[in-house]
Amino acid sequence: MLAFSLFYGVFMKKNMFVAALMCGFSLSAHAGFFDSSEPKAEPEVAPFQCGRDDAVSAMVNLIKDETNSRIAIVYNNDKFVSKVDSYIERVNKTPIVATNVSTDSTFGKDLNCVATISIGLPAEFMDLATKAPETFKNYIRLNGGGYKDGSLFWKDVTYRVRLSDNQKEVSAKGNFKDQTESMVRVLEMINNKDAIIKNNSPERLQKAKQDYEIADKKLNEIWKAIPASFRESMKEAQIEWVREKTDNCGTIHAANSDEYSIAERSDIFICQEQYTKERIKFLKGDKK
Repeated sequence: MLAFSLFYGVFMKKNMFVAALMCGFSLSAHAGFFDSSEPKAEPEVAPFQCGRDDAVSAMVNLIKDETNSRIAIVYNNDKFVSKVDSYIERVNKTPIVATNVSTDSTFGKDLNCVATISIGLPAEFMDLATKAPETFKNYIRLNGGGYKDGSLFWKDVTYRVRLSDNQKEVSAKGNFKDQTESMVRVLEMINNKDAIIKNNSPERLQKAKQDYEIADKKLNEIWKAIPASFRESMKEAQIEWVREKTDNCGTIHAANSDEYSIAERSDIFICQEQYTKERIKFLKGDKK
């Protein structure tokens, strides 16, 4: 009797364990079935504001599109037409960042936006900062904004963005002339970088100054050799020649001033030298 009781107890425990396992499998199967049928929640979409990613992207794309359109016009000639595609590719890869973006107001379906826009400058262009610093500074001055850490920037740029009726597309519009012209000018200066660096070299300035001084010394020697009476009769013509030379070339004072770029100073000396050589030919009666 005792043996039967022990056997019966073990048998009942085994059956209860099996039943529990079966119940667990059944619940798991049903839970999986019902979970798979539940609809997934749609990702939460941020309210449409000027700072939303798609709104910022629309503005950035507009700047690049307008720049590329400008490139197609500027380089529409046989000399540069083969480079247009590479220029456009460079523009498309240019980092343009919007910061301090805010929604100022609404205008119909449009949002009026205000932002600081920064455009990264390529390494090739940054060479000019050290090799032609005056030209680089002049470029920064003309771009209508500021410069910091290899990027141009414009504060308080205003523009508009609009979300389409289907809530999927965003368009932008605004006046981005400063940004597009600056990007086109960068490409122009990269294309002429070697010439810019050469024109801004101290060696070029030194040679231009020496050549002018040699020509000016020779002119003075010829002028002094002319009889006094003849010099007197030519005095007004000589004064007029000096005035014309200065108007077209700039003054020697400016050429010797550090307030002007090396390229500008060199060009003044070169122009002055050319005028002086022509005057020497005239006074010598050389018609060649």
